[in-house]
Amino acid sequence: VYLSHDTVEKLVEVVELKSNKIRSKKEKSNTMLDSIAAGDFPVEVDSVTCPRCPHFFVCSAVPKGRLTLL
Repeated sequence: VYLSHDTVEKLVEVVELKSNKIRSKKEKSNTMLDSIAAGDFPVEVDSVTCPRCPHFFVCSAVPKGRLTLL
């Protein structure tokens, strides 16, 4: 969609994947979904990214004690 006029252009890009690639992606997806369903959420504590994470205050990685901003 061009904002300067009422023209709409449709672009279609076909992505071809080999059957073994599709099977591999499905297996990885199913493994991840099974882990989520089982409640398995491994925590990777990172002092840089954790404080910026939207789940910081409800994550099991949150340290005990007061949060002090410097």
